[in-house]
Amino acid sequence: MVAELTPQMAAAIAKNVYSVKNEEDWTRLKNRGSAELDKSMGLTGGFTLNPDSSRFSGTSGGNILRATSGFGHIAAGVGSRSNEALIAIRGTASPYDGLTDLMQSVARSPSGYTVHAGFKRTFDSFKPTIAEFLSRSSGISTIHVVGHSLGGALATITADFLAEQRMATKLYTFGCPRTGFEGFSRQLTQKVGVNNIFRVYHSSDPVPMVPIFPFLHAPVNSEGFMLPWDGMNVSINAHFMDNYIQSIGAASWDGLLRSAPEKGKWEQAEAWLQQAANSGGKVKMYSAKAMWMIMKCMDWILGLIGKTIGLVALVGVTIMDRLVQVLYQGALASVSIAGHVANLIAAIMRFLGRTAVTGARLTVDFIAWVLNMLFNFVSSVAQSAVQRLM
Repeated sequence: MVAELTPQMAAAIAKNVYSVKNEEDWTRLKNRGSAELDKSMGLTGGFTLNPDSSRFSGTSGGNILRATSGFGHIAAGVGSRSNEALIAIRGTASPYDGLTDLMQSVARSPSGYTVHAGFKRTFDSFKPTIAEFLSRSSGISTIHVVGHSLGGALATITADFLAEQRMATKLYTFGCPRTGFEGFSRQLTQKVGVNNIFRVYHSSDPVPMVPIFPFLHAPVNSEGFMLPWDGMNVSINAHFMDNYIQSIGAASWDGLLRSAPEKGKWEQAEAWLQQAANSGGKVKMYSAKAMWMIMKCMDWILGLIGKTIGLVALVGVTIMDRLVQVLYQGALASVSIAGHVANLIAAIMRFLGRTAVTGARLTVDFIAWVLNMLFNFVSSVAQSAVQRLM
């Protein structure tokens, strides 16, 4: 049985892979010798880099502003890990990468499911390197894939590609944004295995909160490894790798699970919404816990709507337009769902520090106005977090 990376090793690798971005930095590191290069990349045991061939490049950015730079490295297993390999992928480190983070069009993953187009486009730029490595690496039984921020999303799509090649994979992400729709996340969970996906995130990190519905984290039906964060509000600082390393400390994976802060459960959604909509409800402005509950309640309501009228795909509309239409049609179809949607809107208003209007009419424009305020706030904080990595 292949042992997973420790939290400390995975976090060190996720942090140090940022050094591959610039050719000059990589050259400086590799000139120190193989042992020092491995150490500088967080490979303290079990893996080694080839200074001349391990680094790979990728292209990021929008349709016009695009740039090619170092995006990761491939390390070979040694000793007890001689039949393993490791792929580390960096996160945002330039304005071009930020464009990739924020593009919310969609594309098909290696397995044929829907994922974020910007992430997929960057993955496609270094996919030939991964494929070429697989073709010449006989005897590899397991590949570990590690990434932080944008690198976590790219690691997730890489894991999907490896699973399609029937390669046993272990995936480790830190502060990873939502990468694909439910179908993608569900099949990835099934193919890779829920026990082989280590999704680590701070309770107040805004980046894992985006993109919006219908993007979903993997593994599905799992909260992952949520780390507590000092302070109740959504925080840019919660996204930094140094702070993830500090929060992890010397804990094991089991220890991280035991120390996870309490987060609302599915069965609490209805009761929380009712309390939040009440004038005495305790929804604190910009509270991370309130944001997680709002997202969870939204997913719960969408599940109810799916059972009632079905979630029909709307052609030629944005993701936000689709969400607004689904909530509106659900409210029209069911009195109870209309009540839940109204309570959700009230909770969002309180989260944003606005006065909730009791009995406000649920029109398409009103729902769109409230949801746009919510997601503009979350997206702006997430954007600020990734820009601080540059």
